[in-house]
Formats: sequence, structure tokens, C-alpha cells
Amino acid sequence: MKSAYLALLISASLAACGSEAPATTDTEQEPGASAAVTGANATDAATAQQDFALDFTPYPGADLESYMSAMGQTMALFRSSDSAEAIMSHYRDQAVEQGFEITVDEVDGPVHNINAERSDGASLVITVTDEGQERLGDISISS
Repeated sequence: MKSAYLALLISASLAACGSEAPATTDTEQEPGASAAVTGANATDAATAQQDFALDFTPYPGADLESYMSAMGQTMALFRSSDSAEAIMSHYRDQAVEQGFEITVDEVDGPVHNINAERSDGASLVITVTDEGQERLGDISISS
């Protein structure tokens, strides 16, 4: 049941990608779940930043496409015109500061990927894809 709910949340957030609609917040939630935020600039999405798992700060100036947190898993999708290297550095530094051990740090064509694990079982996946003028970022954290 929980896996089905998480799959539904992920599907809904991916469907919202690229939307030009104004920022929205879903207030109907399962207990313990955080609201999904779509269409907001990361610097204006204070609620999402406060809830962002493990105190990761969003990439400065990025446009937050969607955000969700439920059942020990958090995912944020965002866009930025900055370089993939700058974005990855921002999250790599935070991961190391929080005790994550980087297990994968690779570039495969337009896709930059970091996988990391922490001794308490938390895992982190950061993917940034170069899409020409913009980069699409995805950060997922499981605890």
C-alpha cells in the first residue's frame, strides 16, 4: 500500500514537470507526508526548503519543479541554467558534510550522477541532466 502511494506521488510529480501553471501546494496528505510544491522558484519555496530531508538546501536560484516527502523518502525535481558541475558540487559538498560516503560520481554523456550512502542506512541519489540551455536536476533521499 505504501509503495503504491509513493509510486502515485512520483507519477503525479513527474506529470507536473514542465508545467507553466502557478505554484501550488497539495494540502490533502497522508499522515506524515509533506506537501508537493510545483512551479515555484527554489528561493521562494521556504516550506519545501524547511521540509527538505536531512537539511539539504536547494540549489540557489533553481526553479523547483516538484517536491514530495513521504514514508522516509524525499524527492525534488528542479531546473537551473547553471552548469551541471556547479550543481553537482553544491550537493556533493552537502552530502559529505552530512556523513554520506560517495559510492558513484560519474558523467555519462549529458547525465551527471552521484550515489551515496550513510552509516545509518540513508541513501542519496543526485542526477543532473544537461538539456541544452538548462539542466534538469533530481535529488532523492531515502532514510
